[in-house]
Amino acid sequence: MTSTDSPVQFTFTGRDGTVITAYRWEPAGAPRGVVQLTHGMGEHLLRYGHLAATLSAA
Repeated sequence: MTSTDSPVQFTFTGRDGTVITAYRWEPAGAPRGVVQLTHGMGEHLLRYGHLAATLSAA
C-alpha cells in the first residue's frame, strides 16, 4: 500500500472564530487508524511531512 506523497490542505474554524489550517495525508487503501501530529511554537507541520507520509503508507 502506498500513500499520497502530497498532503491535502484544509481549514476549519475554531470555537473563537479563528481559521485553522491543517493537512492530511490520505492512505492508498482503507484507513487503519488516526494519528494527529501537533507542532510547537516556531515550527510548522510540514516539517514532519516525511513522518506523516510514512505513517499513512503503513
